Amino acid sequence: MTVICHESRNITISTSGVVPGIERLTERRPPWTLAVSLHAARPALRDVLVPLNLRYPIRAVVEAAHLAGLSRKVATLEPVICIKG
Repeated sequence: MTVICHESRNITISTSGVVPGIERLTERRPPWTLAVSLHAARPALRDVLVPLNLRYPIRAVVEAAHLAGLSRKVATLEPVICIKG
């Protein structure tokens, strides 16, 4: 058996926006970093690109991520990448 050890503060959990999962992670208050991939700024486009948006709207995802940051007393970063086209 191979065991790989990492310092937990260097682990990032990435999600496309499963709000209950973000909330469970927040309750556990782990030392991990949370990353949320929004894929689109407009809800209509996100509906097409990320069908999960129909279940968990972008506003709820951003709010859950913000609360996760508050629970750990860390800043919530919302980087945006714009691609021409």
